[in-house]
Parts: sequence; C-alpha cells; structure tokens
Amino acid sequence: MTDVLARLLAVNVVHEVIRGPTRWTAIDKRPVRGPVDVGELGLVGDRQCDTRYHGGPDKALGAYLKVLETGSVRAGNRILVVHRPDDGPTIGEASRRA
Repeated sequence: MTDVLARLLAVNVVHEVIRGPTRWTAIDKRPVRGPVDVGELGLVGDRQCDTRYHGGPDKALGAYLKVLETGSVRAGNRILVVHRPDDGPTIGEASRRA
C-alpha cells in the first residue's frame, strides 16, 4: 500500500511538570526537534505523573488524530512525517491561564 493515511505533525515531550488543582501534571508537552528515542515506557525525555492512567508498557505513547478523509485504517498503514513549527500555545499554557 502506498497511500499515506496519516501525518505525524509533532513529537512532544514534557516541558515542565506543574502543580494542578489536585495533583502534579505533565500535560505541558512541547515539540522537540530531531529524532526521539522510544523505549518500553515511552519517549526518552518525557514524563507522566499519574501512572495509574498514563505511561507504562501498555500506555507509553498517545496520539491525537484529525480525520481528513473518511475510511478505515489499521496497524501497519503508512504515515508521513512532516515538520510543524513551534509557534502556538500548548495545552499546558492554556490550562495555566484558565
């Protein structure tokens, strides 16, 4: 199969662990430049604070998808990696302002 079904826009790791209303959070993820090693527990340089629900060998990576075209995808489909400039607010910045 040669059709590209998804694009990887950014690889993000924790920028700063911050204190949320009830616990510490590592939601402030920001893009990194260049390759990032992936290990059994996730991306090198990343961190998860609430390991009940995040991290570990079964929850090491997360992805947010934007549907560009209806259809089906499955494991093994090709993706295209493109560069995304670091020019917008992050979820962590938005949550600190709220």
